[in-house]
Amino acid sequence: MFKKLSIISSFALLAACSSNPVSDNYVDDVVIQKNSHDTYTQIVGKEIIPVDLLEHNLALKVSVLDVVANIANDSTQSVESVVNFDIQYSEAKNETNTEKNEQQDFVKYDLVTVTEMPITLESTSASRDCDDKICTVTQSFSFPIATELLQNGQQDGVKFLLEQNENGELQLETMIPGRYLTALFAQ
Repeated sequence: MFKKLSIISSFALLAACSSNPVSDNYVDDVVIQKNSHDTYTQIVGKEIIPVDLLEHNLALKVSVLDVVANIANDSTQSVESVVNFDIQYSEAKNETNTEKNEQQDFVKYDLVTVTEMPITLESTSASRDCDDKICTVTQSFSFPIATELLQNGQQDGVKFLLEQNENGELQLETMIPGRYLTALFAQ
């Protein structure tokens, strides 16, 4: 009886997996929405995990980004796109910090370098949560990026370096994969 039940369950499972509604087409899986405006078209991409290019980012816990691509309807105009980034990483707790200034005095990313051009990050939120030994920093930010640079990165992706402006203590080199950009602009 158990054998018959397991065989029937296996067939049901196989049928369910073969009729998975998720498309094999990467384009369908990347674009959330497309908005047409008078002077530009906006394509909103889904969140992805970017490629971490530095091996010493062992403290990195979560790294997620999405791109909002703005494409000018007129080739003589230029519009900027936006990269939104969420990151969470661990750092050793500084014993000199008191609970009061713990939220104020912590290191966070505030600069991004794309094609050797530094851009100040627009931080939307940053927080730090500590236990006895380790602190977890969570930060959300965005930065403008030339749409042309994203379009040119469809083959090899777009690399960028996140860093701390003051002392360069934090560095994270990452990239937006070319396949993601290709799917985004295929719409």
